[in-house]
Amino acid sequence: MKARGGEISAPLVELLESRLGINLATLGQGGVERALQSRMTALNIASMTEYAARLQNDGREWQALVDLLMVTETCFFRYPDAFVHLGRLAVRYRNQAPPRPVFRVLSAPCATGEEACSIALCLIAAGMAPEEFIVDAVDISCGALDRARQGVYDLSALNRAPSLAGSPYLHRRGNRLEMDAALMERIRYRHADLLSDTFAPEGAPYPVIFCRNMMIYLYPEARLRAGRALARFLTAAGRMFVGHAEPDLFREAGFAADHAMNGAFALKKSGDTDRRQRGFLIRSPLSAPVEPPALSFRPAAPGYGLEDDAAMEPTFDQIFDPSSIHAPDPASEPIPDQVPSYAPSDSFSPAASAGRLTNGDAAGEMAIARRLADEGKLDQALSRLKDLVEVRPAWADAWFLKGLIYESRKDARRAESCFSRAVYLNPEHLEGLRHLAALAETRGDCVRADALRRRIQRIRERNKNES
Repeated sequence: MKARGGEISAPLVELLESRLGINLATLGQGGVERALQSRMTALNIASMTEYAARLQNDGREWQALVDLLMVTETCFFRYPDAFVHLGRLAVRYRNQAPPRPVFRVLSAPCATGEEACSIALCLIAAGMAPEEFIVDAVDISCGALDRARQGVYDLSALNRAPSLAGSPYLHRRGNRLEMDAALMERIRYRHADLLSDTFAPEGAPYPVIFCRNMMIYLYPEARLRAGRALARFLTAAGRMFVGHAEPDLFREAGFAADHAMNGAFALKKSGDTDRRQRGFLIRSPLSAPVEPPALSFRPAAPGYGLEDDAAMEPTFDQIFDPSSIHAPDPASEPIPDQVPSYAPSDSFSPAASAGRLTNGDAAGEMAIARRLADEGKLDQALSRLKDLVEVRPAWADAWFLKGLIYESRKDARRAESCFSRAVYLNPEHLEGLRHLAALAETRGDCVRADALRRRIQRIRERNKNES
């Protein structure tokens, strides 16, 4: 990598990766270089060594660089199936005997607030009063939090939920949409680093956590550290919603997929097996169901792995059907338990992890994995690929090859997860898109299959025009 002071020095890379836990390669070389150049120019610093020393001793400068480096890609009601299940849990909460504890949800990282606002709006739509819930929203970027606290967004923010534009908790101000003060009071924005030993959200333990599209940027050691922290913050029977390419990344930290929440990319703690012996949110006896709100939740739609094509996802209004509501069977939902104690995790060194494989070694491992797969030695190929993506998590072709192996084993769920990850990392990965379209068509999801094929066609036409 190069910046104002020439090649980015190894000590500076190690400083950034060790403190952030992020594999800088996943942020894109150009983005990292531009961020460093911007800050060095602002400070009139020409030497990379001098700037590294400044970062070590200047907390404000560290934060200024972090604000430029962090990815804040987000939108309202992203992965809408997660909000279907969140709404169901909210209804389950309201059907329990008072007094009820405040329903707490953690959004980490929260970026510019769209997810936290979506959570609050979903809980309101499910019939909860603002005073019944709290959303704790944390992020490492002060700049993103400043924008989130304003609670002002473009009108297009609610394209997936047009009926909510008439909500008393949303106000139109010209071409902008402003969150109501009563709603914003229920969202507590806080600057925090999830990897810090001192991070302890005041609402923990939470029955619901949203942590989406963070783990894909982290080194394995940092992922484990973050996963263990989230396990401490989640109730024993709680649920955590993650990004479409992330369920496997949480397994080592003690999480397992909750297949009952189809399409929502929901995780539970691995030990949560005896659900029928427990309620979900509180230990008090259940009373007769309260009068339900005029809202119902349809069965969860199939998972949607690619979030950047609006035609591929149902809108919020399509999911929330304004008719009668059916609360879940009280005996079928778990309640929170005490948070399990974990010993402090060992310190990690991303730079050391990355050093296990040089670029040449990684290319060699990839070639070996391909050869093993071609020879039908799928277990050996998969083992090498799993090791490879641990230290090269942003290599789209490695994820694609993993997907091919799972597909050959008739494991459509894992195959789709790998293909989705490949396309997330390389949005123009045509082979990944083709396989995703085929999988969608196989399970009868013609809408998604057609949307994927249209996307492939757009990429082809764009490439043809550029050639």
